[in-house]
This record gives sequence, C-alpha cells and structure tokens, in this order.
Amino acid sequence: LKDRTTQEYDGSTPHADGDFENEQDDTVDDDDDDDDGEDNNDDDEGQKLSEEDFANIARFLSNEMISDDLAHARVTNFLSLVNLDLTVIPSPFTELPSTLTYLDLSHNEIKHVQASIQELPNLDRLILFNNVIEKVSSKIRCLTNLSVLDLCHNNLANLPNLAELSSLRRLHLTNNKLVSFPVVAGLTRLARLHLQGNMITNLSDEMFDKLESLTDLDLSENRIKHIPTSLGGLSSILILKLNNNKIGHIPSDLCSLTRLTVLHMEHNHLSSLPTCIGNLTSLGELHLASNQIARLPDSLCDLQSLKMLLLSNNRLRRIPARIGELSMLTF
Repeated sequence: LKDRTTQEYDGSTPHADGDFENEQDDTVDDDDDDDDGEDNNDDDEGQKLSEEDFANIARFLSNEMISDDLAHARVTNFLSLVNLDLTVIPSPFTELPSTLTYLDLSHNEIKHVQASIQELPNLDRLILFNNVIEKVSSKIRCLTNLSVLDLCHNNLANLPNLAELSSLRRLHLTNNKLVSFPVVAGLTRLARLHLQGNMITNLSDEMFDKLESLTDLDLSENRIKHIPTSLGGLSSILILKLNNNKIGHIPSDLCSLTRLTVLHMEHNHLSSLPTCIGNLTSLGELHLASNQIARLPDSLCDLQSLKMLLLSNNRLRRIPARIGELSMLTF
C-alpha cells in the first residue's frame, strides 16, 4: 500500500475503459440545491453512517500502515487506498489531509460520495471505480480544481449537476445504471467523456452545449434511438462511439465532424448512410457491422484516410465500384 502512494500518477486511470495509451495531454459554492434535481436530500442522507461504517473508520484509523501512508500524503498530497474494503470515504475528520490533490479509493465497498467530499477542495484527481456507489452528493460541485473524475463500475442511476466542475477534463462513468445523460453542458475543458454500458435512452441538443474541447465521446452499449443534430457541433471530436444502441439514422449534421478519426456505429438499426459521409476526410476507422444497411453511397470512396472498414452482417448485395480507390484500406 505504501508503495502505491509514492508512485507518480501518469494521468490515466488503471482500468480498461478504452483510453489511448499514447494520447497527448487533453487540449462558487452555493447553498441552494434546487438546481441539482434529485439531490435535495442526498447530502443529509449521505451523512448518516451505519455501525458498520463507524467500525470501518475505526479500523482505518488503527491501521499502522495506513497511518504511515497518511503521514506521507501530508507531504506528497497523493494517497492511494485501494482494495481495503472501505465502506465510506475517509474525510478530514479521520485525519485525511485536506490538501490532497490525488485520491484513489478504487476497488473498495463505498456506497456514497458524501457531502464531506467538499472538504478536499484541492483534489485534481478522484478515482472511485469498482465500488458500489449509489449516490453522489451535490457538494461534489465544490471540487472546482478537479480534472479527472472516475466513477466507472458502480451502481449510479443518476448524478448531481456537474456543470460547476469547471476544471474537469476527463469524466469516466462506464458501467453504471445511468438512465440520463449527466449535466455537463458548459464544461469547456472536458476532453474525454465515457458513458459506455449504461441505460441512457434519450439525448437532447442542449446536452452538448459548449463542449468545445471534447475529443473522445463513448456512448456505446446504451439504449439510444436518436442522434441529436447538436452532436455535429462538437468540432474537436476525434473519437465517437455509438455502437450497440438502437440508432436507425445518422443525421447529416455528423458529416461536419471533419476531424473525426474513429466512428463506431456497429450493432445498431441503420438501413443507410448519409451521402455526405465522404466529408469525413480524417476518418481512419469506420465500424458498421451488424446493421441493416442495403446500399453504400458512392461518396464512401472519398474517405482516403480510411484504414479500417467493417461491414459484416448487413444486407449488402454490392459495393461501390470505386472502393478500390481506398488505397490505405487494410480491413
């Protein structure tokens, strides 16, 4: 455990969430909770600790190895408490340094992100994947220095408004139970948003407002039926994953994503492609397997950067005569 607290964090999270291995660096408090939707009582409820929680805290405080790690964290502002069966997030009243910038509590049994999280205002990275978290306090909005928030592999059905996390660059929410898109509109620094494996059904135009730095959006394995036209306004997007949904149509607005390099649309209900798809001149990967596509537009052959084109399990009877012009195609 002590070794984990001394290692230097490399900017990525240690789980298989589709992150790039060699990716370049991704280019106010208010007591009124009415705007936080479903959080009106979350903070009070989150403060009610069970006997098991108190016993867990006592064990935490009595652990000599952890005490050494806490002492070290006061110097480094880096703390990793992984796989310790913790049921609550230790807070400053349990001697957790309020100056922490990095906190990794992954692989524990934490159920709530409590209001006391606001007492760690300097956090830059908060890693909580592989817990059993059901609720996140609206007080998380106080973490305005937070750049990475990882809540993958939990039991979240909803989230408070996250639009005040103005420094957020990476938000990982893969494999939860979310039924709606998180409120992140206006997060101009957000570069990576992963929502794979949830239960999201609807996307609206305002959800993507001012996400001008977003380069990587993963909405695969949800229940989405329609792509909002505003998705075409994500001018910085490089990777878009919408596979394993129920999408029946690609709006022509997506053809304006001229920086897009990877597009996953496999396992949907597509019957055709927009004729303007040839405008996606930076596209290197196009995944269209397991749809209902009967014909490909000739403009597909204008994708001169295309290296991978997957079309299996469709209703195709022929392919465009110009397909041979895709000289970089290997798959």
